[in-house]
Amino acid sequence: MRNLIALSLILSLGASAVAAAPLCEGTKGYSATFDGRRTFGWSPARLESFRTKDPKAPAVAKVIKDADKALTAGPWSVTNKTRTPPSGDKHDYMSLGPYWWPDPAVPGGEPYVRRDGQVNPERATDAFDRTAITRMADAVEALSLAYYFTG
Repeated sequence: MRNLIALSLILSLGASAVAAAPLCEGTKGYSATFDGRRTFGWSPARLESFRTKDPKAPAVAKVIKDADKALTAGPWSVTNKTRTPPSGDKHDYMSLGPYWWPDPAVPGGEPYVRRDGQVNPERATDAFDRTAITRMADAVEALSLAYYFTG
């Protein structure tokens, strides 16, 4: 979703928005250059380069549409996963590495075995927390961008 928003903004504002942006390492944020606000995924200069005076611009409309959708998403919780972590506590975050698969030679498939280069699609299901945390992060980004562009 982040890439789609960025692409929409770039395409709607033209080639001038493609200039290289400084990278935020996430340790300092950009508070000194952005009215005291801290940003980590987007630099203030990059955000300003995307700003438009037209609230009906296609990119702004897309940001608002994504934010409206995000308002009805969630809530997300680590306890909503369909599998229980090895600890036995659903409150523990659980993810699956991309190349780990159930061992077909062992009843129950555990421990998992590594298959280099073969991504296990199970990792992107509700059995693990990765899907929920990604959805939550996407919603936070959509809402933050909508706030920034619409005030």
